[in-house]
Amino acid sequence: MLQKDVSDRVMRAYPKLPELVAQAKNAEFQNALDGKLKAFADYVGVYRSVKAESREKAQMLLPQLRIQASKLSAEDKGSSALNTVMGAYADTKDAELRTLVVKHFQSPSLSREQLTAYGKDEFSETIVAEMQRRETKLRVMPESDDPFVDELVTELPMSNEWISIDDEATRTLTLSRLRFSEREGAPAVRTQTVSQLDFATLLFIPRNASVLFDYTTTKYDLNWGMNVRDSQSKKSKVIAGKRSAEKVECSNLRYRNVFGGEGSLDAVPPAVQEFCSRNNMVRFEAVRESAVREIAKEAADFVRAGEGG
Repeated sequence: MLQKDVSDRVMRAYPKLPELVAQAKNAEFQNALDGKLKAFADYVGVYRSVKAESREKAQMLLPQLRIQASKLSAEDKGSSALNTVMGAYADTKDAELRTLVVKHFQSPSLSREQLTAYGKDEFSETIVAEMQRRETKLRVMPESDDPFVDELVTELPMSNEWISIDDEATRTLTLSRLRFSEREGAPAVRTQTVSQLDFATLLFIPRNASVLFDYTTTKYDLNWGMNVRDSQSKKSKVIAGKRSAEKVECSNLRYRNVFGGEGSLDAVPPAVQEFCSRNNMVRFEAVRESAVREIAKEAADFVRAGEGG
């Protein structure tokens, strides 16, 4: 009753409102027909609005919906665009829109988790077929007894969720190490004098004393070259690269007075903290692991490119 009363008041205050609303709807409908709307979601919104009033007018919008959906699918291969096109298909049940949806399922940007979420109702068989198409089973054959190559075999499935290692697979990936140089340099110890001391530190050391500390620098270099061969594509590729890292460890913080005498400090000056914290967390094992991941990813991309996936 209250809502009707409010509506009546609005109509009395704006008697031409229905006419203006109708004109706005017609203008939006015409813009949709002419392909002048900004986003595909706008076309879907107009279609839904028109369909509630006239199925004939809604049918008139289908050609433009197909055009705009095709443009969207070409520009955006992600799940957001797919969801929008699927929504349009749910409203229209149009065969051409369904074809676009199925084609979008083939987008490499869609993950296994995303495809699984779409694999319901009428698209379940399509999704199963697409996931089977993407699956790549590999038998990896190292050409030498090499622990580094063994690490790559373990890392390969982690680099691409569609790759699995299977000793019975017919497709073979052969790995050959061309070179592998892993070198940790001898630690170099140097002494650093702090040039700028904060006021708090100055309070606890003798006048005109210097603050010193030792720091040890250790360098790590990793160079590699791998040859990978794919039995399916009959192609091979050399994967090469290098990584370097430097670790700094500080010790023996002290002060030295003008007479050469030395003493310890209870607190670490900010300047020393800043210097020593820059590379003290470097782990050479982590650098090596990162290199293995990089090589495995490049090998996985090489395999997937060999099947158009």
